Amino acid sequence: MTIAAKVIFFDIGATLATVIPGDTPGSIKGFALLDWTLAMLDAALRSGARLGIISNTGDFPGSMITPLLDEAGIKGFFEPDLLIYSKDVGHTKDTPTIFRLAAARAGCADDEHACLFVGEDGAERQTAATAGLRSLAPPVFDFSEAG
Repeated sequence: MTIAAKVIFFDIGATLATVIPGDTPGSIKGFALLDWTLAMLDAALRSGARLGIISNTGDFPGSMITPLLDEAGIKGFFEPDLLIYSKDVGHTKDTPTIFRLAAARAGCADDEHACLFVGEDGAERQTAATAGLRSLAPPVFDFSEAG
């Protein structure tokens, strides 16, 4: 099987899960996985790729988001060094910088199209493409032909 990407990065919101609001305004209680999430992540792992996340997290640092991924049962799919949160890196997905940073962390900065971004937002997918990543909208169950 041809591996379409060495590294596959996923968005969280509306791609893997929906946010469960906390009891106080602006807080997060957890993530509710979307129907396709586990099958999509299993397919990504079967493709032979390494998995990561690129997510706009507002004022929430990774130290708060990562435990919520664990509680949702999906943290184990992702390499810890490939969890890219906007609050932690100072960039959001409206600029190619965060995508280039993710590719560099994955060791793919000089390997054009080695990284794939899966996200529901078309503008973010276009920004990822500007940074040199391929991109797809979820759900994706066959990563061997990723565009």
